Amino acid sequence: MPTQARAAAAEPDDIREQLVKVATQLFLTRGYARVSVRDLAAACGLTTGVIYNRFRGKVELLVAALEQRIDTDLESGRRHASAAEINRSATETGLLEAELSRQAEAYPDRAALRALLVEGAVAARRDAKTRSQLRTEHLDHLRWWKEIYRGWQRGQKIDPTVDIEAVMMLLWSAELGLGVLEAYGIEPPRPAAWRRAIERVFRSLRKI
Repeated sequence: MPTQARAAAAEPDDIREQLVKVATQLFLTRGYARVSVRDLAAACGLTTGVIYNRFRGKVELLVAALEQRIDTDLESGRRHASAAEINRSATETGLLEAELSRQAEAYPDRAALRALLVEGAVAARRDAKTRSQLRTEHLDHLRWWKEIYRGWQRGQKIDPTVDIEAVMMLLWSAELGLGVLEAYGIEPPRPAAWRRAIERVFRSLRKI
């Protein structure tokens, strides 16, 4: 079956998933600024009209690509967990350290996410609309993470005087910083060393 016929036969959700997947690949290999909606259409065997029926522009595809990678790489599909589930998980001893240790050591697996974040940061500096949409998407995740971190602070022996939101932002800034170093071609620390550093940070937050 020709590419166009296969695309026409696909379900709308399948087309959206295909667009996000291809957009992610092109943004990573060519750079966000060098990819046009026409490029995306050609790569998917679709018309630009099909793309605009699902996304208002290229920036929405970037937002969707980031949303998907963050959900997969950092949130393990738990983005829509209820407040009760979050509070319940906060009482599990050592959950915070275990989760952060796992994520810290697995940072090489998030190279694509960090590269997309860097592409988004560059695009945001150049265009106010892009900055606005990426800011909204980013703040949405940060609010959810803040709720989880505060739940962990309430449920475990983390010093209540610690500004847990500042700690969260520090860790996220470290992740973003790794993306910048990688863009410069600078080798990040070994995963085990990175994990130990994160663990040391959180041991220092324990209530004495």
